[in-house]
Amino acid sequence: EIASCLVGSEMCIRDSPEHIRYVANLVDEKLKELGRKNAGLDTTRKAVLTAVNVMHEKVQLEEENYKLQQELQQYKNRENQ
Repeated sequence: EIASCLVGSEMCIRDSPEHIRYVANLVDEKLKELGRKNAGLDTTRKAVLTAVNVMHEKVQLEEENYKLQQELQQYKNRENQ
């Protein structure tokens, strides 16, 4: 377990310290970036928008991964014929 600071709030997360620091830094940067673009937002709204943006990116990557897996499978099927 490691404590990490995100937008001035301390959070405790369980994982390897290096990984947690890396992820926490990415989240903090996303929050700061959103804050620079939308200075009037409070911390809660920034956090919610950051979560939505990150999940949107995750879904896009999952869809891209699925598409690439399908293409790879088609290629393998052609090779085996």
